[in-house]
Amino acid sequence: MRRNFAGLWLFALLLLMSSASASLASDRCVPAGGRLRISCSDKGSGGIPVLFVHGWSCDRTFWSRQIEGLSRSRRVIAMDLPGHGGNDAPDIAYTQELFADSVGRVLDHLRIRRAVLVGHSMGWNAIRTFALRHPERVAALVNVDGAFFRVPETPEDQANLSKLFAQFGKPFETRDREAFESLRRGFIASCFAPETPQALREWILGRVSATPQYVSRSSILDFLRVERWTDARPVTTPTLAIYAKFTARRELPGHEEYLRRLCPNLEYEEWPSVGHFFMQEDAERLNQRLLVFLDTIR
Repeated sequence: MRRNFAGLWLFALLLLMSSASASLASDRCVPAGGRLRISCSDKGSGGIPVLFVHGWSCDRTFWSRQIEGLSRSRRVIAMDLPGHGGNDAPDIAYTQELFADSVGRVLDHLRIRRAVLVGHSMGWNAIRTFALRHPERVAALVNVDGAFFRVPETPEDQANLSKLFAQFGKPFETRDREAFESLRRGFIASCFAPETPQALREWILGRVSATPQYVSRSSILDFLRVERWTDARPVTTPTLAIYAKFTARRELPGHEEYLRRLCPNLEYEEWPSVGHFFMQEDAERLNQRLLVFLDTIR
């Protein structure tokens, strides 16, 4: 019986992943200047609109279970960042500025004056950057296992960060397709916790591999520029940060304390037994937590 239950669970997960991938077809296409277009979905109604922004080399299908769960009572938008998912991917620089600007273009196109922004991984930096530039348009922020580096405070800190970026970023400069793909898949695999289901791992790796390599290369190398990490201004808007314990324990000491400096109005949690992609691994728990948080935002 237990084996049959596991088989049914695996089948249900694969069916869900297949449906999520199929939903990538654009519901809306937002002009973003030049050849760029931004695909997004816009579902449901009620409350302050919620905009979901995915992480490095991902797409909006990673939020499929939040779209399904929250759109029953909220207006939920999920976007593909430029170069990702259902978007065209011209050979341009895919910078954090471009990603933050695309958040604003989606809000403008949908005529949304103010929204709650939810960012996963590298998407957290995109929404924080937008919030620093346009605080009047951000009702709240949600950090879902967000990726960031601490702003260097001393010359020694800056030298150490430069060394880290050189060591980590150099391999991503390769133009060898097989080498880059091996590196990209290996990096994503390192984000899985021991509890991450195998079927979900395979789906995630498949979606990531669908992102053009030059988009992944450009965006991560831009993320790993020391000059990018100079702005430690606080964002005072209400912020919910949820990290997998699997991720948080690998950060430097004082991870939560540093986040509180960046976001003084912070609710912080760490969840056990999930990996970096817990929006899929523990979707129901995340959905319920988001709804509780959203109910406090005015």
